[in-house]
Amino acid sequence: LLEWLQSLPPDARPSSAELAVRLKLSRDYTNELCRATFGISAERWLIQQRIHAAAQRLAESALNVSEVAQEYGYSSLFFFSRQFRSVLGLSPREWLSRIHSQPES
Repeated sequence: LLEWLQSLPPDARPSSAELAVRLKLSRDYTNELCRATFGISAERWLIQQRIHAAAQRLAESALNVSEVAQEYGYSSLFFFSRQFRSVLGLSPREWLSRIHSQPES
């Protein structure tokens, strides 16, 4: 499943219905499995995966927050930042500042 998500272009926005089709399960059962496994809906899980990928891209590239947001299919920087904060607990700029201030191991 993660390989499939990683094979999609960054701006792809697969739905929980597409996830269910990919898993060959009903949408309701897919949501049940996600809730039982991760404690969240399939839709929320997909958002988390996308935000984590965007965070990784921010960390590994010279792109700014707005460029990464656009690359990951967010036309609104505000919405991207809001989802980023809801997933990682920090704004994209705060997150970048924190990872750049940590010594490399």
